[in-house]
Amino acid sequence: MKATITLIAALALASTAATSLAQTPASSPSPAASEGSSGKKNHEHGGQGLFDSLNLTPDQKAKIAVLRADLRTKQEAIHSNAALTPEQKEEQGRALREANRIQVEAILTPDQLAQLQKVKAEREEHHKAGGEANPQASPAK
Repeated sequence: MKATITLIAALALASTAATSLAQTPASSPSPAASEGSSGKKNHEHGGQGLFDSLNLTPDQKAKIAVLRADLRTKQEAIHSNAALTPEQKEEQGRALREANRIQVEAILTPDQLAQLQKVKAEREEHHKAGGEANPQASPAK
């Protein structure tokens, strides 16, 4: 049953993201995709800061922004669904995040994906060592 719900959630996310991408004009990326967007806001939501060092193209930024917005909308819907138990909310949220991660990684080049994995590993190591989640924001030693 859980596997079925996870699969349905992942397919729904993929379908909606594909539809959203098809409807998004390539010439006008969302404000979240622009280079001038606030890094602080994005970091607070586990976000764009991971992608800062990847030299994304404007097209990649726009596609990722659409995926992230879609993820937030679906997470809010899950969170506000009173018919779901906390465990169901957690499971569906986890499935959405995993599907989103797969979609985002599919947009990246192999070099960008390798760099992203390196940055994630560095952040995780820094976090385990008791530091902040963003090692680049730490004071120089």
